[in-house]
Amino acid sequence: MSVYLYLIQGRKDPEQQMTGWGFNGPTLGLFAAIHVTYLSSLRCIRDDHSELELRFCQGMLAHVGAFNGDFEITSSPPLA
Repeated sequence: MSVYLYLIQGRKDPEQQMTGWGFNGPTLGLFAAIHVTYLSSLRCIRDDHSELELRFCQGMLAHVGAFNGDFEITSSPPLA
């Protein structure tokens, strides 16, 4: 079974004081596995063994200029 990584509660600046939930980020995947190391990084491993590595910054998952307070690992992509 493959999995997706769904990024949630995004903001552009990790110091931003939030008054709401922020924006939904992209859904990344499909991945064969997601490996978490001491809440410092996530290695998203594809079936072809290539990897996408994401880092945590101030407790948030960083991806392409956004900082996400929440994320889900799911077997199906979220509904639009």
